[in-house]
Amino acid sequence: MSILRWFVSIFMALVLAIVLLISLPTTAAIQQVTSVQTIKTWLQESNFYQDFLTATFEELARDIFASTETFPLISNRQVLEEVENSLPDRFVQNTFETILDAYYGYFQGRKDTVTFNISLVEIRDNLKTNIPRLLKETIANFPPCIGNSQQDYEQFERGECLPSEVDVTELYRAIDNAIQSEIVFDDSNLTAEDLNVSYEELQPIRRGFQILRSIPTICYGLMLLFSTIILIATPRPIKKGLLVLGLTWIPCTFIVGAISLSSRSLSLQLMQALVRESSPNIDPIVHSLLLNFFITAYQSISDRILLLSGVGFAFGIACIVLSVTRFSTAD
Repeated sequence: MSILRWFVSIFMALVLAIVLLISLPTTAAIQQVTSVQTIKTWLQESNFYQDFLTATFEELARDIFASTETFPLISNRQVLEEVENSLPDRFVQNTFETILDAYYGYFQGRKDTVTFNISLVEIRDNLKTNIPRLLKETIANFPPCIGNSQQDYEQFERGECLPSEVDVTELYRAIDNAIQSEIVFDDSNLTAEDLNVSYEELQPIRRGFQILRSIPTICYGLMLLFSTIILIATPRPIKKGLLVLGLTWIPCTFIVGAISLSSRSLSLQLMQALVRESSPNIDPIVHSLLLNFFITAYQSISDRILLLSGVGFAFGIACIVLSVTRFSTAD
């Protein structure tokens, strides 16, 4: 009977080891991805909102200055900060977070529809007023260029000087026309209907989201179940079960944590290569925006894996200590 109990105990320990190696990283990733608050944190920590604003103004500048690859506004951090400050308080961040809350509320089953309403009146008026002013002020502060025409325009793109051949009046008119034509909203509010929300397409995502959210609970349940079986199945006294449990948890959690920690550098390099290859034609600022977000997300998930591994490792140590303590008491 003792041999059978040891066989069951060792077999369950192997099963538990597999569960730990798979469940810890899986649970960490799912808990992070399915948390709307975590996604908001990733966006903020990755400087997403500032980069998004920069990318937006770069696109506007290209519409105005079609013959140039860049425009001085993009490299002028002070001007960008002035533009940001001229907008409603945290408008870009609040807009993204409102939309995220609406979608996650639907995916989590708390709401039956994706619903949000964001006023665009103030942002439209601010953009139409402040962007032309800041662009014109930036150009007006450029000193005249000295040199040949080609170099003049290259210096203009770097924000160093204004070519003598540029007609400032025409340039200002182009700015006004471009801003007025680009910053046009059909409605005074942005709603889910404006994003063409298709519930036929969202339903499978919602079902998948619900399944994902249940996986951590299942994983924790399996860890508890197999750990309990080991304690019950191992021959008496219980100190032997604690020893088996500790010898299972400690190496598995150590391996998961070590892999997560040691693979960071390689994973970041692979991530950079994947973003570069999957979107070779996108603007550098958009490339940076995506890459920074994915790097922040990966580091957050990696930290979560390390946390879960650390807790599991501590649990394994506690089991070993308890088993040794009981050995000493028994002796």
